[in-house]
Amino acid sequence: VELEIGRAAIGNSDGQIQASEDWRVIELGKGVVFGRAGVPKLGQSDSPVTFAQRQGDFRAVTFHSDGSASEGGILYLNSPGAEVLPEGHRAVEVIGGAAKIRCWSYGTGSWAEAC
Repeated sequence: VELEIGRAAIGNSDGQIQASEDWRVIELGKGVVFGRAGVPKLGQSDSPVTFAQRQGDFRAVTFHSDGSASEGGILYLNSPGAEVLPEGHRAVEVIGGAAKIRCWSYGTGSWAEAC
């Protein structure tokens, strides 16, 4: 699983990553996948990545230079064996208007703000 990180709004503010703009791909650890794998949802959507914006075939969120984000949403990640050990679940939440990032961990039956 890879995350593509970019600052698409910096160059021309079109919300799309251009060759001249700063971006990179980050490969997550072996076996890490998007999804909840049976743990309760943190937000309202059942989707493993809740953002509606698209960057080609992928869901995306744009962080603007004014400190806001294109939308709020959540992405769920889990590691190998997460079905057996629920503590392997993480969620990253973007609060759109403020572009605030919150990180969540699942363990002992509930989500807690920590990673």
